[in-house]
Amino acid sequence: MPYFTTEAVATAAAQALSENGRSVSFSNASNLLLLESIDESLDPVPEEPAKTPPVLFDIFLSHSSLDQLQVLGIYTLLRRRNYSVYLDQVCDPKLNRMQVTRATARVLRYRMAQCKSLFVATSQNTTQSKWVPWELGFVDGWNARTAVLPILPTGTVSFAGHEYFELYPEARDAGGARIYPNDIEIYDRRRFVASWGTWLGLHRNF
Repeated sequence: MPYFTTEAVATAAAQALSENGRSVSFSNASNLLLLESIDESLDPVPEEPAKTPPVLFDIFLSHSSLDQLQVLGIYTLLRRRNYSVYLDQVCDPKLNRMQVTRATARVLRYRMAQCKSLFVATSQNTTQSKWVPWELGFVDGWNARTAVLPILPTGTVSFAGHEYFELYPEARDAGGARIYPNDIEIYDRRRFVASWGTWLGLHRNF
């Protein structure tokens, strides 16, 4: 199955910006995500979180903050397909990810535990992120439902990511006639594992 493409993601971002009367730019993408905020509809993260908080989201979207246009695009595509997506700018806009602090880590742990899975939207900036490897490791230990979501040019047949990305399966686009929760498929070492909906219920294979 094909990967999510840079062209489709860029088009989705441009459409979202155009619908809101904005030109394509990093700052406009960032501001539009903030306008989408659902912060007030979420329960605040308690100081001493419960061990098993309620699950609210399908996907925790891990990413580099340097990729606002790409993040807007893939967030838009996933939402159009009826996936509920945790994105920090939207769900916790007051969160400061620029600094690694215990307070930020506490919020992110709680939100990750509220998600059925975690996808990393990959780019050349992702490996510079302070949070991406930590988020991957946490969810891998929490429920093992972690995957990289490569965003690549049309026609790309394989993904060669950073070395630690090779530890995780890939989420690929199985759109077309398929719909939620089967329009994303999970591959491991180029081997098809299951559609996203089925993958959630599989036992971990060490």
